[in-house]
Amino acid sequence: MIVSGDRIRIGDKWSGRVAGFDETHVPNHINIVVSGDAQKTGLELGLRVGDGVLIDAAGGSNDRSE
Repeated sequence: MIVSGDRIRIGDKWSGRVAGFDETHVPNHINIVVSGDAQKTGLELGLRVGDGVLIDAAGGSNDRSE
């Protein structure tokens, strides 16, 4: 289950936290809204199609280093 506050890691970088959800396209899908410090596009951040995405529970015990 994904909840607000969970951390998002894309590739080798922590990218932000889950801010909430957008139900514009329900019932087809629900968008995950991510909040982060950098106001940059995926291209500017060096993200690519196929990069791994990790969603870490807000209170989890995974490595939290930035």
